[in-house]
Amino acid sequence: MNIYVANLHPHISEEHLKAAFSPYGEIDSAKIIVDLATGASKGYGFVSMPNDEHAKNAISGLANTSDLGNLIAVREANPTGAKHSPEQKRKHPPRARTFQNEPPKEGKIKFYNDAKGYGFIVYEDRDIFFQRNGLYDPFVVPQNDQPVAFKTKITPRGISAVDIIIK
Repeated sequence: MNIYVANLHPHISEEHLKAAFSPYGEIDSAKIIVDLATGASKGYGFVSMPNDEHAKNAISGLANTSDLGNLIAVREANPTGAKHSPEQKRKHPPRARTFQNEPPKEGKIKFYNDAKGYGFIVYEDRDIFFQRNGLYDPFVVPQNDQPVAFKTKITPRGISAVDIIIK
């Protein structure tokens, strides 16, 4: 079993890592990950143990201990190439989606800052953010209280207006 060890003190060596895990059973290898440019420890490493039962005992025995200088985190390593196991998978916000088939909405420009290239459209008592690159014709400068038609795009930060046509 491959074991991931995090929050290692920068001066911990692979021999220290082996010494900490050896009371729990045989060790195939111990590797501390280093920065290629500086050669300094990145603060984490891997220990490989052939016996899964011994590895699980080592994980439970060393997790949240300060045997290696800092309070370390120890857990079973994810398979090579996998960033997160299914239990640890992070929930990311949805990617930006534009609803191409929706009819355009009608609103009015509430505010536009030409120097910074962003503004807000009032639609159904809500303010919807837009950027200059969302304008259908980027050479037209929108004015306050000017009627517009637009579509919306859902982004990780909220709803944005796109394909804005100034009437």
